[in-house]
Amino acid sequence: MPVFAIQHTPCNAEPDLINRDTQKPEKYKIGFWLMDIGTIDRQSGSYELDFWTQISPVSKEHDLTEYPPPKLIFLNGRIEHITGENCRPSQYEYLVQGKFFNNMEFKEYPFQKIELAVRMESATPGNVTYVEFEVEPTAGIDEAVNIPGWNLSDVTFEIVIHNYPEEGPFNRFEAIMQIESYPLQSFMKNIFPVVILVSISLISMWIPKNYTARIYLTMPPLLALVFWHIGTINQLPILGYLTIFDEIMIASYAVLLNCILSIGIQMKLDNEEKYDKAKKINRVMRYFIPVLGFGIFLILYSV
Repeated sequence: MPVFAIQHTPCNAEPDLINRDTQKPEKYKIGFWLMDIGTIDRQSGSYELDFWTQISPVSKEHDLTEYPPPKLIFLNGRIEHITGENCRPSQYEYLVQGKFFNNMEFKEYPFQKIELAVRMESATPGNVTYVEFEVEPTAGIDEAVNIPGWNLSDVTFEIVIHNYPEEGPFNRFEAIMQIESYPLQSFMKNIFPVVILVSISLISMWIPKNYTARIYLTMPPLLALVFWHIGTINQLPILGYLTIFDEIMIASYAVLLNCILSIGIQMKLDNEEKYDKAKKINRVMRYFIPVLGFGIFLILYSV
């Protein structure tokens, strides 16, 4: 467990739970200002964030230096540092640095969208009998925030009610930052090499009789596709569903395997001196195989 060197101020003193009025819950505005997004680990579903947290009383008569605000806990993160504490009668703020976790959806990989979330609740005092939260209107992100390889597409802040069986309902502040990959770069990096390998294999259907050259145009690309698939998917955790990349790869395997099958059938027919039949199969397969691959992808994508 990391040890925090927190400066003791009136704002982070223990709240007075004995003299608190339970008939009228205290209302606070929760602020959030994102400063930086660090490493995003898709294997573990973790990401590093730096952000300012502010808590302000809604009532102007509430002085935080005399009546400390509730303690906030971060439900989906491991806090590494808390610095920059600033306590004023109308606001308490501090800088949080830590690693956070959220479920990541990879169905659309490599054209993916990931939600980076921060969830906060009041620990002492706890449920809505004592404390209610509102979103500070100035919550947002710093214009200098930059995530290499990702586009920060949307940011939302909201207060949701989370009910615990024994403790009752709690106000929960949630900051959701949606990032997405750049479509063109994702295509060029992950899909375009597959298109090149499949296209090379399809060229073999337009080369008559030279079976040695045709085999060289199909077998090496098939092996290359297998290694490319393994190397790319290893960037993700083990999933219980197919990604778009998986579906494209399965369709590509079907194309290359049918190219190899077609070559084998034609070689057999040539050995039996059934040249016209071999040519007919070659003419049919050169159009049928691409349609087959595209059809398999559409079926997998629609499931």
